[in-house]
Formats: sequence, C-alpha cells, structure tokens
Amino acid sequence: MGGRLGHRHRHGRQGAGLHQHQQQARRDDPVLGRVLDRGVGGAGQRDSDQRLHRQLLGQQCHARRDLGPGRHAVRGTRAQQHQRYQRHAAPHHHHHDRGGAGGAPARGADLRSGDPVNGQRIYVNGVSTGDADPAKGGSLANWDSTFALVLGNETTGQRQWQGVIKFVAIHNRALTQAQIQQNFAAGVGEKYYLLFGVSALTGVSQSYILFQATQYDTYGYLFSQPKFISLDPQAAAPSNLQISGIRLGVNGVLAPAGQAYSTLSVSVGGSAYTAANGQLLSTLGTVVPATLGPANDLFFLSFDQLGSHVHAYVEPTVVVPPPAPDNSPQPDFGIATFERINHSLARITGVPITNTVVAALYNSEQQSLPSQPLVSAFLPSHQTAIAQLANAYCGQLTQTQSLRDAFFGTGLDAAINSGASGFFGSSGGASRNIVISALVSNAVGTNVSPAAAGAVRSEVDALITRMPALKPAATVADATTAVCAAVLGSAVVSLE
Repeated sequence: MGGRLGHRHRHGRQGAGLHQHQQQARRDDPVLGRVLDRGVGGAGQRDSDQRLHRQLLGQQCHARRDLGPGRHAVRGTRAQQHQRYQRHAAPHHHHHDRGGAGGAPARGADLRSGDPVNGQRIYVNGVSTGDADPAKGGSLANWDSTFALVLGNETTGQRQWQGVIKFVAIHNRALTQAQIQQNFAAGVGEKYYLLFGVSALTGVSQSYILFQATQYDTYGYLFSQPKFISLDPQAAAPSNLQISGIRLGVNGVLAPAGQAYSTLSVSVGGSAYTAANGQLLSTLGTVVPATLGPANDLFFLSFDQLGSHVHAYVEPTVVVPPPAPDNSPQPDFGIATFERINHSLARITGVPITNTVVAALYNSEQQSLPSQPLVSAFLPSHQTAIAQLANAYCGQLTQTQSLRDAFFGTGLDAAINSGASGFFGSSGGASRNIVISALVSNAVGTNVSPAAAGAVRSEVDALITRMPALKPAATVADATTAVCAAVLGSAVVSLE
C-alpha cells in the first residue's frame, strides 16, 4: 500500500492515494480563502472526491506559499492594517512548538494586529501575549508603492536570515480572536491527504488509512491525524476491527526514525466510528525523513495487526562493530594513584597517615591527586598536589625528633635550628652526606641502577648549594625539609 506526495489519487486503484487540496486567498475576503478540489476523473471519482471534501475539509483555510531561505514575500493590497507571518528555521536553526491539530509539531507562528480602537497587539500561536501597545498606529492612506517591505534581510542585503519564510499575509482589516485562532489552526504550507487502501485486508468497502501530510522542511514530512475511514456511504461499519503497530515506510524501506505509531493499538468500531468521519487512530504527529524528495518519494504502511491479519514485527538486529584495536605504543609504567602516594609517603618518612597535619591536607587535596594510573592522564594539578603533600610529610619528619633520628640519624639534632649555609658547607661535605644518603637510601631504595641513584644525589647536592641564595636565613630544618620535599614529590614516588 503506497503513495507519492504530490500526485493525484484515483480511487479506483487499490493502495495508498493522495487527495491534494490547494488553498487560495479570495481578493474580496481578507480573512478566509477557498478550498479548491483538484480531484479529476469520472462521475464516480468526482462523487468520492466531493464526499471526501465534505467529510474532511469542511473548513476554509488561508492561502499558503513556501519560500526558500533568504527570499522575500510581499502580498496584499493598499491601506493594509494587519500583518501576519510565520517563521520556520532552516536546518541548522530549527524552531518549532509542540501543538497544532492532532498534537503534531507546529511551527512558531507570530501575528501583529492593530486597529484604531484596540491599538497594536501581538499573538503567538493564536494566543495573545498580553503585550498591548496603547499607540493607535498611523494610517496607510498615503501609502507609496515605492516603499520597501523587506523580510529576511536588511535593505543593504548584508544581514541575511538563514531561515525559511513559509507564508506572509497582510490584511486590510484586523482579525477577530476567532479568526486568528482559525488562521493558526489552518497552518502553513500545502496539506495532502494520503489514503492507504486496506479494503482487501479489512473487508470494508473503500476503506482507507488516511494521514494528513505536509512537507515539514527540506529533510522530512509531517504525518498527523491518522484515521480509518470508508468512502463508500453504503459500507457496513466495522465491528471491533483491531489495528496495531502501524509503521511508515519510504521507497520500500521502513523509515529509520519517526515511527510514532509503532505502539498504537486501536479497536475500530462502536461509538468511536462514524460513517461521516471514520475513526481517529492517534492524536500524535511524527516527522518521517525525506529521501528522494516530494516528487519521487513513495510511502507505504506496515501493520503488526490489521483485522485478522497478523504480521509480527521483528526488530532488526543491531550489529555493533568491535572497537578498533589501539595499536599506539603504551608505556610500561604508570602513575601512582592518590591512596598509593599517601601510603608511600607515610612508609618512607615514618609519619603516620593519621597525623593531624598530613591527614587534614590529604583530605582537602585528595581530589587533586591522580585518580588513575595512565601517564597520559597526568596533569600539572596532580604534580602540585603531590608536592604539597610531600612537603607536609617532610615538615612533620623534620620537626619530630624521634622520626628525624630514625630517618637521618642523630647528626642533625645539635644544629637543627642553626644556619643551613654554615652547617652544610661545600659540596661533598660530611654534613651534606647525612641528608643526601638518607634520602637516597629511604626514598630511592637500594634496588635501583647506580645511575638513577647518582642522578638523585647530584640534584639534592645542587639544591643545597643554591639554598643560601634562595633564602639566606634558611635553617638546617628549612633546608632539610626542602630537599626532602623535592625528592618525595618527584617521580621517585609518583612513578611506578
């Protein structure tokens, strides 16, 4: 059961059809337009078209016209006092509101109305915003046809709006509230009625599944107000005709998106069905992707159940491709995570992790420490937090004599508060060796290459040499804490 958007439908064919109606504005009626029936064919077809017209189109609608991005529309007569426009954004600037007939998505519709009595008013989607302008407005009696009306751009052509203006109308009188709402309900753009013939499956003469369809934008069609209907006035009313799981297809393939009616389950008949209007199946609207365009796209319907005919729908198997192998080289080492760093510093210095100073700092800096071992995830903030925690441990180590003696021996006790420059002397001195050897032995360890241990010795010795220039008043405790923090805050602890 298929049909093409934009083609006329002959009721003599079995399958989906199209009944197209074009709305044109009457020059003598600024509010309403006529509905013109474009059905052609013999007397039988004409009777069916007229019956469909009476059943479905017993209302008058506004003229409609589609314009492409950046194009201008001017329509109206002199002395016009009423302006109405609809906007529909381009693909990269979509703007729409939920609402409209049948719960279908509705494009944003704005209207400005003005008259000498009520002043100027603004309506959005048929509802007044309440933003009344007490100014009564001027007169267009002296309107000059050379005046410019520009939409979607500036007169300079430098501020083009990348959207689509679907319709612009300027009326020569203010609309009433009822007319404004009727105008909004009519919508913008040509409306088509797609008839999918189901007589062979239901047993009901000239029975159809009818959709109201419009070209929503360049990329899709809006389907709404699905109903079951028979165009045969003598046809017997259906009795508990079960319809469930309607899916829309385009060009022989079920649409990958927009299947709003796949969960539908309706029993047609009874008080819900009338010979004049059929039975509405759903209040939902849905947008189906366009593929070949309105002139070439063919639609069809698939049902889980239609009457006594059952076709169980099987969800297609989604094949998830395996992730592409990561062949990039990976390091054979990683970064110690926050809890390992904390325990390593405690193990090296002998300062317990329950120490009030280090515990308070660890709790405040924990979220800034590394949380995963990936070297590529290591950040400067991680290094800063590690250095702060190492400095806290080294400070407690230097200030607590029992811990200091266990780590460095007793060689620092007598001079702990004396000047660092006088105590440590020059490079290679015995006093320097007390601190350097203890740090290499406890932090670096013995099971390392001599080159690695020698590099740490050289860096610590150079730092002690620079200490008087960095802080002339530095004490032995200050210098010892500084070089200790430099070693424990380095890759000696964080890299593993």
